[in-house]
Amino acid sequence: RRAGPAGEAPALEVQRAWLLGEAGRSAEALALIERIRSRQSAPSHILDAVALTFAGKPDAGSALAAWDRAAKVQAGSLALLGYARFGDLDRLFAHADRWFGGPLAPDLPPAEARALRHMRWTGFLFLPALSAARADPRFMALCMRVGLTAFWGTDPLRTDFLAQDYMPV
Repeated sequence: RRAGPAGEAPALEVQRAWLLGEAGRSAEALALIERIRSRQSAPSHILDAVALTFAGKPDAGSALAAWDRAAKVQAGSLALLGYARFGDLDRLFAHADRWFGGPLAPDLPPAEARALRHMRWTGFLFLPALSAARADPRFMALCMRVGLTAFWGTDPLRTDFLAQDYMPV
């Protein structure tokens, strides 16, 4: 397996490390991160952020700063989980706006930019770890900007999220 762009770690392995940490298996998560690092030629902001998140007694300030660095180099939806883990909804929504609805690579032709936006899976927004974000008033505004509310209005199935008290549809 090879590192991704700019020395970033292979996505599936990083996700596995995250899941190990979430499952209370921090030692295994940190060992996996070290194995990934041993194969890389460049530092990885995402690995740093995940490692700081699942360190023995994580320092929220250092971990959040690491997530900020990772978010700038395409940490994508994993950064949402990092911000949520530390309860920083302001950072979470700022990143979500950039990731889901913000300007996309201005150097790309419009068709390629649209294709890139469609690759960003909004399902992450509905993971249990983001429940505090869904309860925040900014969540529905984000859903509107991303186009989810328009989709919900045309879908004959009622999503679990809409069955909650968040949106009067």
